[in-house]
Amino acid sequence: MTGNWASLTPSSRSRLLTVLAALTTVCLTVACREAEPSSSAEEDPAYLAVIVAVFAHPDDEIVAGPALSRYAWEGHEVHLIHLTSGQIGDANTDIPRGEVLGAAREVEARCSAESLGIQEPIMLGFMDGNIATWADLPRIRAALRAELHRLQPDVIITWGPDGLSGHTDHRIASSLATEVFQETWGEIPPPSKLYYAARPAMSESQPATAMGDRATVSPSLITTVIEAPDFADWTHEAMHCHQTQWNPRVTVDRLFESIQGLSEGRISFRLAGSRVGYPASGSVESDLLERIDL
Repeated sequence: MTGNWASLTPSSRSRLLTVLAALTTVCLTVACREAEPSSSAEEDPAYLAVIVAVFAHPDDEIVAGPALSRYAWEGHEVHLIHLTSGQIGDANTDIPRGEVLGAAREVEARCSAESLGIQEPIMLGFMDGNIATWADLPRIRAALRAELHRLQPDVIITWGPDGLSGHTDHRIASSLATEVFQETWGEIPPPSKLYYAARPAMSESQPATAMGDRATVSPSLITTVIEAPDFADWTHEAMHCHQTQWNPRVTVDRLFESIQGLSEGRISFRLAGSRVGYPASGSVESDLLERIDL
């Protein structure tokens, strides 16, 4: 961001500083959070599982927010990898798109991770909207593989093949996370499970047809439901970090209430790959770590 500051117009500088000031307020709110969930971590757990969420853009993590917070609160190591810095962004900001917006969104990503109570996000920094190109895929895959091998996760979480909204970057994040999961990991212990964030279909749900339509998953394919109601407000706070994407506050509040299961802290997943077996037919897991020998 420093390298491009001189090239910004005074109005662009003012808008960027306004966003950063708002994020500072959100982060101070998180630091001063008084209410804690009724659940608590075990004292000195014998082993901490490593859970890694792989997404395309800052703000994608919201889809699994309460679940990520719950496992971090229980004492597990929860990481977040973003393939891009969200340099293209949405239509909610007039901060110049490119490096400057990407830098602002990296700040937002760190604010969100702090709100969720997870590790600081790992930003791979590839260009938003451009990760599906043939030329870039090998570099992106290599970078993601290196980070996952370094972290040695027990569980990987990512988008489903639909990317929820159909966004090509979401689809690529899902594809690459799946590809690395299914590889032979050599001397490195491989992850036990791969989960896709899923939106269960309701009786009135229709298949996605237009770009931006939210894809759904048949309830018969939902393998796992994580109940984390005590952590829904943490995700609400995290959403307010993404000032360049969702603003003003009333818009964020309405969005939070409208996303299926989010305000209740009820997050659904589909177990897409497992080295430790699958739930019995007709049963639904209540824990991402079921059957993993810790």
